[in-house]
Amino acid sequence: MPLQTMSQMLLVEHERGGKTGTLYSTLIGVALVLGVLTLLVKNMIPKLKLNEEALKRKETEESVRRFTATAVVGCLFNTILGPSAAIMATYISMTYDRTDHMRFAFTDSAYTEDPFTQRLYYTIVLIGELFGGYTIHQTVFWIIGWDKGLDTILHHIGFLTVTFIVVPTGAYIQLGLWAIAMEISTPPLMYYLSTRQLYPARVSTDVAAYLFSFLFIVFRVVIFSYVYLSTLFTLWSHPSLFPTTLSTTSHCAVLSLLGLGLVLQLYWSKAIFVKLKGIFV
Repeated sequence: MPLQTMSQMLLVEHERGGKTGTLYSTLIGVALVLGVLTLLVKNMIPKLKLNEEALKRKETEESVRRFTATAVVGCLFNTILGPSAAIMATYISMTYDRTDHMRFAFTDSAYTEDPFTQRLYYTIVLIGELFGGYTIHQTVFWIIGWDKGLDTILHHIGFLTVTFIVVPTGAYIQLGLWAIAMEISTPPLMYYLSTRQLYPARVSTDVAAYLFSFLFIVFRVVIFSYVYLSTLFTLWSHPSLFPTTLSTTSHCAVLSLLGLGLVLQLYWSKAIFVKLKGIFV
């Protein structure tokens, strides 16, 4: 039987609600699994002794235990997810030309009759779905009070919205993958934020802080800034590369939200540079 093009497959799946239904099922399934794991980890954490800094911030053993549970799950999950996205994005960058449609959408019929390309597409979709499920998990636990910060919830909502737009359509795959690859910096951050509140002090806490700062600057500031700005320039100079599976409104939403996400990374980086300056200068 002849292979269908990806555009045809997506059309059939949208008509029967398959792809969208699968997306929602995966997102909810991942969020539920991570939620259950978080509750299990919380109950497995032994008694914690908080340091003076944590007590000054009016933290309690229960609040630290909750955050630590979400941190452990986040560390384990993103240790796999972030590098997987970075590897996929690097492969696409090395394989396809800067002005190639493949870097922007897998749904162009000229590229989708190859079985390898189809498998590559669905692998990338899976990475996007896993990221979406993890973001739902984070959002829910922020709502119930296990995490804090207005900038944090804005980050979750923004990237979750992009996931719902991009994943079902296969658009902006390289940009999306590098956005997910930013989670490479999450494990050392989660370790640092958890252990800095505990007594006695640990050398590994400082090591994690330095590692997070390095990964944050490399992936969230340097690489993502370059990929985002490069995407805007290429689309401006080659309008034909705009993914045809998205409406004008969706294009604007994706690029605007990812742009705001970049601004948020730069805002966070300011605090990181200030702390590094205080250490080394």
